[in-house]
Amino acid sequence: MSRPLTALLVVLLTVTAGCQGLTGEERTPESVTPAPVPSATATAPTGPFDAERLADRHRAALSNRSYTILVRFTIQYENGTVGAMRDRIAVASDGTYRWERRTTPTYPGRTRNRSVWYDGTGSAVRRTTDDGNLTVSTNDGSYLGDPTLSGFLGRLLSGFNVSVERTPSGQRLSSTHGDTGTVPHPPNVRAVDESTLRANVDDGVVSALRIRGEGTNRRTGEPVTVWFELSAAAVGKTDPTEPAWAKEALANETGTVVPSGDEG
Repeated sequence: MSRPLTALLVVLLTVTAGCQGLTGEERTPESVTPAPVPSATATAPTGPFDAERLADRHRAALSNRSYTILVRFTIQYENGTVGAMRDRIAVASDGTYRWERRTTPTYPGRTRNRSVWYDGTGSAVRRTTDDGNLTVSTNDGSYLGDPTLSGFLGRLLSGFNVSVERTPSGQRLSSTHGDTGTVPHPPNVRAVDESTLRANVDDGVVSALRIRGEGTNRRTGEPVTVWFELSAAAVGKTDPTEPAWAKEALANETGTVVPSGDEG
């Protein structure tokens, strides 16, 4: 069957240079994993910490279980203005999922609000256009490559010299410096450094991760602070529901344009 899907944002990375990611521009759709893309190739640090092993355990711990992944990008400008982009991926134990993206007007780039429903066979995608309307389209297969974001986590953590502290339920990770380009950031920010990382791993799952970095606005040259936060929650307790607009779109296999007030 033919299901038109015109574009996919950078935050759903088109596996480029070996990185999976989420940022804020439109790309040709393919099976990808959302998450910020490090802007340079990261090198795994020496020592006992194994980022890829941690990522594999994170994926395995969430396999065949329901869970919710929350991702948040925040940027603060020199004048105090704050912009944010938030992703929520609610996954059922059978692999169906609902992904919601919301941005504030002050978040940079061309990122728009977006909703995706995957029913195990195909994906329905609804996004806000520049003129304020909502477009709905469909796509064969899953819109996201790996909703656990394990591949992204492995690559991201490989760019930091991570210290590990054991906790009763797992590990506490920390780092005061990442390799150049490892801090996820919006597309209008460059030269992000002075980074810090904190993360908790509970029962194999990366339950909370927070990275802060200082950068420069590419257009104005002003200093900015960026944060990237990711958490996994409601493991075994997430039950995403199929929205009416997605059910209709997948049944009809056609794209539509609806008024902006019809959120469904």
